[in-house]
Amino acid sequence: MSDHAEYCGGFQLDAGLLRQAAGRAVETAAPIPGQTEVVLDSTRQAVAGLSGLRCAAALDGCTGAWHSLLNDLHARMSRHGRHLETAALGYRDTDHRAATGFDPTAAQRHNFVQHFG
Repeated sequence: MSDHAEYCGGFQLDAGLLRQAAGRAVETAAPIPGQTEVVLDSTRQAVAGLSGLRCAAALDGCTGAWHSLLNDLHARMSRHGRHLETAALGYRDTDHRAATGFDPTAAQRHNFVQHFG
């Protein structure tokens, strides 16, 4: 069985689309740490140039807060993307096992024909 949509208790599930969503979440999250480092470097330079001014401390604090939030976003998106991937693979594998579990092997079909004609 493929990654086609399956009816699942009132909604459609397409394991292929779920895997795509998982990949997009992980892909979107991947560059966040590098991009936040660029902002941190710029902020450090600005804070150094504003030495002694209250706005330097405010800028540093604001950037630190954004850095923490974006790192948390990165971690959550990466984790949820991995979980979506695991769920998609689980749905696909379960559907495959269910589909093949009821498909008799050639030996079983031969045995059935032998006994029941």
